[in-house]
Amino acid sequence: MTHGILAFFLFLALTSGLSGCSEDVSREETAKVTAGKTPVVQPEELHGGRALDGTPLAQAPVQTPVQAAPATISPPASVPDAAPQTAALTPPAAQPATDAPTAADSGPLTASRKIILIVTPDWDASRGELSLYARDTISSPWKRLGNPSSCMVGRKGLAWGRGLMPAPASGPPKKEGDGKTPAGLFSLPLAFGYESQAKAAQAGVRLSYQELTPSTVCVTDPESAAFNDLADSKKRTAAWTRQDRMIRDDNANRLGAFIGHNRPDPRPGLGSCVFLNIEPAPDKATGGSVGCPEPLVREILAWLDPDSKPLIAILPQSALAAAQAAWGLPK
Repeated sequence: MTHGILAFFLFLALTSGLSGCSEDVSREETAKVTAGKTPVVQPEELHGGRALDGTPLAQAPVQTPVQAAPATISPPASVPDAAPQTAALTPPAAQPATDAPTAADSGPLTASRKIILIVTPDWDASRGELSLYARDTISSPWKRLGNPSSCMVGRKGLAWGRGLMPAPASGPPKKEGDGKTPAGLFSLPLAFGYESQAKAAQAGVRLSYQELTPSTVCVTDPESAAFNDLADSKKRTAAWTRQDRMIRDDNANRLGAFIGHNRPDPRPGLGSCVFLNIEPAPDKATGGSVGCPEPLVREILAWLDPDSKPLIAILPQSALAAAQAAWGLPK
């Protein structure tokens, strides 16, 4: 009977594709698996704790993964010229007169010269508008580059994530597997993709870059020292029991960037493995990542650079004005 049940679930895994964000527990169904491609499944769930190649998951001593050293801030470089454009944004609320520094005067945006801003109509919307902003120096005004583009977010909308600024009391909190994209202000610590590091550099990628292989996974086990990070399932420096493969049937991770939600020092239950990546299909919501058309993702990855301290802000329209005032977001 046990062998029959395992065979049945293995048959389902091999005949079904799964999409959405890696941290999405209630995964969405996609088109049938194309011959020769690896199904997106949780192998440790289907094969009784065994790795992709059938070997038992190693229980290696838990070690804290080595974090990459932060990029050295170089003198500000010029950004492409662009005529300032006035976006249709809600004006910020009036601030009380005070000589004390505000969060906008001392927050992470004060050192940033490039930001991706994604705004959705409301908390439940699965589509948002993505805009790119840059400034010549940290004291220069923000300029919007080009026009806003449409991108998809979680199928259940947004919820406050754990980012660089404290989440307000109003609005839903982000939870693991809720199908929501984290709202807030986040770093962009790492780029990844199917191409080699050399080819990615030729395409203009300047962020720290990790080439994905069939054994690259994002660890979703909150008990692991590698939780909410990319790792090699065949070269473990920590033990884990839950993982998501990064090479997927829908090729969403062909190129992307890790959104710094719930990082570093990730906490269980708040969500993990959230990316800015390629939308699985036009107008298809994600499980929690931000999915954009591939040409836009490539443009963004070639535009970002470590010296500009790039950030990404994700917000519903109702929270935008307050964040502009408190965080110093572009207006």
